[in-house]
Amino acid sequence: MSHKYRIRSTLCAFLLFDFYSFCSVPTVIAAAQSRGTPRAPTFSFQHITINDGLSQGMVNAIYQDRKGFMWFGTKAGLNRYDGYRFTIFRNEPFDSTSLSNDYITTICEDRRGRLWIGTSTGLNCFDPATEKFRRFLHDPANPHGLSGNHISTICEAPAQPNAAEGVTVLWIGTVSGGLNKLVLYETRGELPPAMRAQRSNQKQQPDYDVVRYQHHPDKFKSNLGSPRRSNRRFVDRNGSGAVSPRSSTFECSE
Repeated sequence: MSHKYRIRSTLCAFLLFDFYSFCSVPTVIAAAQSRGTPRAPTFSFQHITINDGLSQGMVNAIYQDRKGFMWFGTKAGLNRYDGYRFTIFRNEPFDSTSLSNDYITTICEDRRGRLWIGTSTGLNCFDPATEKFRRFLHDPANPHGLSGNHISTICEAPAQPNAAEGVTVLWIGTVSGGLNKLVLYETRGELPPAMRAQRSNQKQQPDYDVVRYQHHPDKFKSNLGSPRRSNRRFVDRNGSGAVSPRSSTFECSE
């Protein structure tokens, strides 16, 4: 069995420590049985620190992808761990296909196997085939873009029975811009006619659209809490989203 996938057969749980700079990985030892009487399981812990190649000790996000790789988001880069060594992805100032920022806040994998990386300065889509990132950034002049750059949470909506194959829907929570529903059209043919007509004169036509859900004091049902911060997100089987910010609960359905 390849070492890249061996980690998948081990039950992994990770402990985050905000004060001490290390991450612990417990390896589960099966409970021994004697004369039919099960014993309580025991746990041993292996420490993985910056001495082992982790880019930084404060881990904000942990994710295991479909291939078994473990991903760790830190304040100083994105780490991919195969059980033996780390590969670190960072922002490169002159490379637009690198991470938009090294401060990683959240990680999510879509059904196509791409990783969506939230940072303190923008959303990034990682293509495992090319190992390149595509950036989605807030632009005050673009009403079809993200409402904020500091990403706090990401969740893919379930595929709908009658939905087109070439459409991916993600719910994006931000710290100060509210909640975003990002609709990514994987092929040009999936763009709605109105969108194609509206953007036909643009030199670079975006292949995505964003619906924003933000707090408006005069609208009760828009309540996302005064800071417009979305900390947690939930998506039901119909693809509708619900988010629980610090001070209130917001539900949206279409």
